Amino acid sequence: AAMLALVRRALADERYGGGARAAYVWTNVADALGDADLAVAAMRRDLEGQPGFETGTMAQQPYVALWNSPYSRVRAHPDFKRLLVETGVAAYWRQTGRWGDGCQAVGTDDFQCQ
Repeated sequence: AAMLALVRRALADERYGGGARAAYVWTNVADALGDADLAVAAMRRDLEGQPGFETGTMAQQPYVALWNSPYSRVRAHPDFKRLLVETGVAAYWRQTGRWGDGCQAVGTDDFQCQ
């Protein structure tokens, strides 16, 4: 509980937590401690801080954050799904027919990840 409180503080106070660039670390800590809500919030902070997030033109490296959270059920989280849509990953998968690990199409307009 104390470490999760530290992660919450780090995300709330950029000076304390190291800013958006450090959010990648906080994503992994929250995930390892089993808090999917906090892990996805940190992941969002990390990705939104990347150049090109809003236009779907991020460099390749930031996308790694989407797949480095195996412990807390992040991939089944609704905001994780929103991040996949916002970053253009879901559209890419649908276009190519090649879905990411743990993800699959559900009909023609939806998908799920686990």
